[in-house]
Amino acid sequence: MPLSFSQTASLKCPQCNSPFNAEIWLTVDAGERPDLVERCRDGSIHVVTCPNGHSGMLGAVLLYHDRAKKQLFLAFPAGMPEQQLQQTGGQLIQKLRGQMLILPGSSYLDAPQAIPLELLGAAIDDKLEEVMAEMQAQAEALQNDPVIGGALRLLQEQQPLVQAILSWMALEAWQDSKTFLQARGDLMTEDAERVLTAMLDLARAQNDPNAIDDLVVHQKILHTARTQGIEAAYENYAVEGENAEYTPDPRVLLEARLSELGIHSQEELDRVLPDHPELQELMRRAMDENPLLEAINHLADTASPQAVVQLVQEYPLLLGDDSLRILRDIITNAELNGDAALAKHMQERVSVLEQMRARAQ
Repeated sequence: MPLSFSQTASLKCPQCNSPFNAEIWLTVDAGERPDLVERCRDGSIHVVTCPNGHSGMLGAVLLYHDRAKKQLFLAFPAGMPEQQLQQTGGQLIQKLRGQMLILPGSSYLDAPQAIPLELLGAAIDDKLEEVMAEMQAQAEALQNDPVIGGALRLLQEQQPLVQAILSWMALEAWQDSKTFLQARGDLMTEDAERVLTAMLDLARAQNDPNAIDDLVVHQKILHTARTQGIEAAYENYAVEGENAEYTPDPRVLLEARLSELGIHSQEELDRVLPDHPELQELMRRAMDENPLLEAINHLADTASPQAVVQLVQEYPLLLGDDSLRILRDIITNAELNGDAALAKHMQERVSVLEQMRARAQ
């Protein structure tokens, strides 16, 4: 019986909504599947690609076993709850042991090492302690750096602004970026510039060239917008508006309208919806553009754990990393805006999704 273990998952691409099947490896035995070792080492073992070429990484646990080197690693994705890791990891380890001939010298099987998925390559190469020591030294250096320490404190204090800036930077079309900035008066502030500077300091400290380039561009746009006006800031960027084929992102239009109406919570939205039917149309169009938003909107309407389970059958992408990340952001924003009822409601739904993920794995 093979030691390596995978499952076929039915997925739906969050970018193009295309359904597809993907093989998800949960246990890899190095001696049995040397062809998968490099994928474990470089982190691509859980990368899946839809038929239209959109790629993403699934948040799944991976049990890596190498009898020759007496290695047993339980690699977990970022943000996985400890209880879920223990439950899923225990099931995989029990399954592996049940299929192996336990020989003398196999005591390492009783003590699997849990590590973040991004460190699996270092662990396989027996460089885990070296890499972790280097990371610890870098972390301590950053914490002791007055600039970085100040940046971290500022970002923690300004979470709503951080989320707004990240949403702004995630927009692909410059015209959408311009519309978003026009709608978000909170971004046209000195505090927002300070947050962008702090984010840039951290990106430079972490030597992330892609983030640095993106942050520098948006920092320049924001500074120009505040000093010379938004039109001047986008003079060299907003070329999409001249293209007859350009269609504004409905998510940006929705954001702009909500900002105009001063809506910052689900309770406020529910109160004004009857008087503003255009919001319902914008919400529908935004969800059509992004099936994950549609799924999350339906999730918010569920009244019981059983309803959540039924909804996941229709929208399996709710069990993905992107879904849980967005849901946790919703919970955080609800707490920051004093909407305790919404935060509690969504946290209960997230707990059900996490339990379902654990059982699926």
